[in-house]
Amino acid sequence: MRRMQVIGLVLITSLTLAVVKGYANDPKRIERRIHLDSTILSLSMHPLKILHNGDLVKARIHVDVHDGWQIGALSDSQKNNCECQMAFRVHLPDSLASNYEIVSLRETGKVTTVFDSDFLELRSYHTEPFDVIATLKARRKVKTLADFRLFAGYQAVNMIRKQCLPPSWYEVSLKKPDIVAN
Repeated sequence: MRRMQVIGLVLITSLTLAVVKGYANDPKRIERRIHLDSTILSLSMHPLKILHNGDLVKARIHVDVHDGWQIGALSDSQKNNCECQMAFRVHLPDSLASNYEIVSLRETGKVTTVFDSDFLELRSYHTEPFDVIATLKARRKVKTLADFRLFAGYQAVNMIRKQCLPPSWYEVSLKKPDIVAN
């Protein structure tokens, strides 16, 4: 009996660690080409200076949504209730996690919220270009922002064509001011 409890505890601990580790890693697949929706992502940061421990910096991801396409709103990621469309997400690469932490995320632009009768739930999305602003805090002195990048994840939907592209992740960096993504 005692042995079964120990085995059960070890098994649950192992599974928990595997799940946590799975969420802590960078996305498994980063897209590198244009897809049907032709959304363009670009990144800018202010201020561009040497950062010290505790300094705040804002990273702005501009998302250029093209006609006919929708991208889930960042605010939907808090609710996480929509099964049909992944909300816009921002992730700091593991390689930069020792230098920065994301303190807050907010979005600009017009968010449309509708009731989706196919899925019996509310959906919030963007149909026009918008920005996602990440406030980051430096965890230690950072001399250069040249290697700074973020991962942006989203799923594009075209309601006119009744077409959903699969959820995808993209790297947006300062090295490449205009990243063409899904």
